[in-house]
Amino acid sequence: MDVESSSFQPKLVQIMEAIAGALFVSIDMEFSGIPTQVKGGGQGKQSLQQRYSENRDAAEKYQVLQVGITCVEEDVVKGQYLIRPYNFNLNPIIGGRLDLERDFSFQSGAIEFLLGIGFKIDLPFLIGIPYLSREEEALAKKKALSRNDKSKFSNINLTSEEKESQEFITRVRGELKAWEEGIKSSKKIQDEFCNVSTENFSSMPEVSQGLNNFQKRLVHQLVRGEFPSLVTISRPGFIQVVPYDKDREDMLAAKKLKQIEENIGRQVGFRWVIESMVGGSIEGIDPKWFARKLSGEPKFVNQKQVNQEFIDLKENLARKQTVLVGHNIFMDLVYFYATFIGKLPEDVEDFKKEIRKLFPLVIDTKYLATHECGSINPKSSLEEIEKELRVEKLPIITTHENHNKYTNTAFAHEAGYDSSLTANILIKLSAKLDSSRDGPIDSLPTDSSSIEKLETTPSKGVTKSSSVHGEQIGELPTLEELKSKLGDDLGFTGTIASGKTKIRKSSKSQETFPEPKLKFGGENMFDVLRDLELREPKKSKKRKRSKKQVKEIQPDEEAGFAGFLVYGDNFSPAVTQNDIVKVMSTLGGEILDCKVMADETSACAEIIFALQLGAQRVVDFFDGKEADGRKLKMELSENISIDEDNDQESPVEAPQEASLGYGGLIPRFNSDFWNIYGNKLRVFGTDEAFMDLNPTEN
Repeated sequence: MDVESSSFQPKLVQIMEAIAGALFVSIDMEFSGIPTQVKGGGQGKQSLQQRYSENRDAAEKYQVLQVGITCVEEDVVKGQYLIRPYNFNLNPIIGGRLDLERDFSFQSGAIEFLLGIGFKIDLPFLIGIPYLSREEEALAKKKALSRNDKSKFSNINLTSEEKESQEFITRVRGELKAWEEGIKSSKKIQDEFCNVSTENFSSMPEVSQGLNNFQKRLVHQLVRGEFPSLVTISRPGFIQVVPYDKDREDMLAAKKLKQIEENIGRQVGFRWVIESMVGGSIEGIDPKWFARKLSGEPKFVNQKQVNQEFIDLKENLARKQTVLVGHNIFMDLVYFYATFIGKLPEDVEDFKKEIRKLFPLVIDTKYLATHECGSINPKSSLEEIEKELRVEKLPIITTHENHNKYTNTAFAHEAGYDSSLTANILIKLSAKLDSSRDGPIDSLPTDSSSIEKLETTPSKGVTKSSSVHGEQIGELPTLEELKSKLGDDLGFTGTIASGKTKIRKSSKSQETFPEPKLKFGGENMFDVLRDLELREPKKSKKRKRSKKQVKEIQPDEEAGFAGFLVYGDNFSPAVTQNDIVKVMSTLGGEILDCKVMADETSACAEIIFALQLGAQRVVDFFDGKEADGRKLKMELSENISIDEDNDQESPVEAPQEASLGYGGLIPRFNSDFWNIYGNKLRVFGTDEAFMDLNPTEN
């Protein structure tokens, strides 16, 4: 979606809502120039500090002409991602009479490249969105307030040779004294104000000849210095002098301040999008901006409702910590900071600290694609990686219907298009890399202090913030974590980490399931689970329930919850409900209900999981595995609900979903996967080869 200066304010709230609801935001930029000169000389590689200094100098000289962002939502139930790409042209001209100037440069090589790919160099100036950095905004406000503070004006010292000006001051002084004395003596006078012009003062606004700016300054200076009970008001062609009134002056000062803030707020422009991403202040946004059509014309809205919705949005964004994704994002971050935040620090370590303040987690898809590539720089352009990943059918990625500009047409090197490619790469490549490891990495807490406070945004479907019967749904542990928990003995010797797997409490006893009493010899389910081995997921089939005598049933009497039902068959007849719950919940997460039915030869079970991904994981892993000399059979059925009246299970329509398997979703952002791949930016051509944004350990 292209966003122009005329449609920016009406669309701003939609953009901010997309950021607030995004799992992550990808970004790309186009510049008026890039660094070309290597500092330090020599033929060896640069240090990271040298590369940073080179980019810092360029970012202070050249401008960001175009920014693309793509907001990505996750649906964990369907295993799908919804993307919203935006494309913004930025106008480097500072308008709004802010007493600010901005020097900007164009590099011939960069412009030649942009023109070669069809970039219209006039668009930023014609339809581009204005912007101010935080530093520029503070300076603009300071200058505006100073301009309105008459006490800070410097005095004009007239010389004896400036006879005309001396005569002008003498005449005005005499007229003002006479008018002021009339007020003080309470004599009836014709006017409550005195208009000073080039001729004798008159109560009429129309004057035959207007004052020039120099003469106006002389009048302001005269009144300020010699008539403390009077104040001046500048009018076209003359100065109006009125008695001082504190209430009126306070009201005028507040009105001027509001006008200054509104003017600056409009010029801040695109930086409101940036502040939404970094959790900054957005108090300068006027909700009335949203009461406009995309053409910029006013439209009727319920302003009270709009104001409340904006308050709610601000609260959501204040809690938001955006995960930022880019391809070869090192240079983008340098320009990002210089353009929207302020002066870049000189030391690269200080720069890293500043970026960590803005984003707890930054992901470079170039680093993701070239991890452990050694000294050889592999082909890793955005287009090359995206082309290779087209064969990956999962996860499913769809584009929002209002953002379909890039659905069937490629716009190479347009910032919005490249940001959408970056989002696609992050989703598919991280899911693929995760599935190639020792199993999915879904929920291990990280030890990295840089993302210690990171909370992933709640997505559609069942997430860590969802609950069943008012309880939190536990997260799925990783397979490596399971191995360390299970130990080397035949039985289950470890304990489930708090917050990773929760066993549902009975609504009656309010007690958790006890530790399993193992009754089988040889390799049992716990041994099978300890020797984890992943296989491709199988498609689930419906099957009839086994008509065996119920050995242990503890149905929950609460009603109305939904879950994902797994049928298990050919267990040892000695297996108990507690055994199955302990083993299956270790791998599949929270179990809402479990029924075991057994006879003298074998047992079967019906297990209801809170998480679809957990149920799928259990089926994928245990189906066909041998335990107690038996080959287990595991199948995933429909998700179910409990009828409130008769407490009977009834199938409900399952959502249309992909077979997720392992790698159906990208790794959770608080997993150890991102301790390896996150906060590391690829910087080829330097001794370090990448920049680690994580704090340096002393």
